[in-house]
Amino acid sequence: MDLFFYWNDNPDKIFEEGNIKLAEIHAISSVLKPYASWVAQKGIQECRELCGGLGYSAYNRLGSLREDNDETLWEGDNNVLLQQTGKFILDNLKKLKSGKKSPFPSTQYLTPKFNTKDYESQVNSDSAKALSLRANYWAHQLAEALDAETKRTKNPLDAWNNVQSPYVNRAALSFIENFIYGEFGAKSTNLKSENNKKVLGKLREIFAINVLNQDSGLLELGYITKADRKYFRDQTAKLNGEVRYELIGIIDALAVPDHVLNSPIGSSDGDIYNRFINQMFTAKKTFEKPDYWKEVRANVK
Repeated sequence: MDLFFYWNDNPDKIFEEGNIKLAEIHAISSVLKPYASWVAQKGIQECRELCGGLGYSAYNRLGSLREDNDETLWEGDNNVLLQQTGKFILDNLKKLKSGKKSPFPSTQYLTPKFNTKDYESQVNSDSAKALSLRANYWAHQLAEALDAETKRTKNPLDAWNNVQSPYVNRAALSFIENFIYGEFGAKSTNLKSENNKKVLGKLREIFAINVLNQDSGLLELGYITKADRKYFRDQTAKLNGEVRYELIGIIDALAVPDHVLNSPIGSSDGDIYNRFINQMFTAKKTFEKPDYWKEVRANVK
């Protein structure tokens, strides 16, 4: 399901009454925004740390990028959006339990019942199954927790608020991570270049392993074993070692113009040190005392 093309190819049908696709688009977009902003925030911070002093320098803009992106997290907006996706998941699970089928491709991982004894670990051979199992597990955990809290509090609103952090967020995030993995695979298989398929396939598996390794749900379920954790560690090291030689090509494929990045360390020609030194020497007041030096000196005395 391509949200971009669906939206642009069907502008007249998007808001038609009875258009079931609208509910799915709303659920996916509601969780994609928080997910993308959180991943971006974490990615920028890691890049800044990995670049050492150059990452700390204001000239390279990693600090300003991080602070600009932080605006997306204000006022708890991300967590509010996740509730929209959580309700969509619960609605579809309720339909399944009543004997109806879900019409949405993104929720085909859901099952009417979830019996932990029916599953055995296959994470070292089937990431797709593990991710869909994880999403299904958290959906059922959310439904059970909400039912228990509703009975306990006798107040649906209080019950929903109580399960927001431990269950709604996990159900929504596991939903979108399962969706991303599936869409990534669907798009990459249509590529003509076998080498591109191979490289993107490795990135896809790195994504899956990272997601599965950090999730507590599969540990609770007993789906992830000690052997699986070792597999995660070894496979991550192996794939990272292979992908590192493709990173320049991957970054160049994004082709972000230099004037947009406005960062010496991100220059397309790779001449980062000469560009950095040139920018430092040509910037205003580089070799002047800061405006507050008199106040500092006075306080030191």
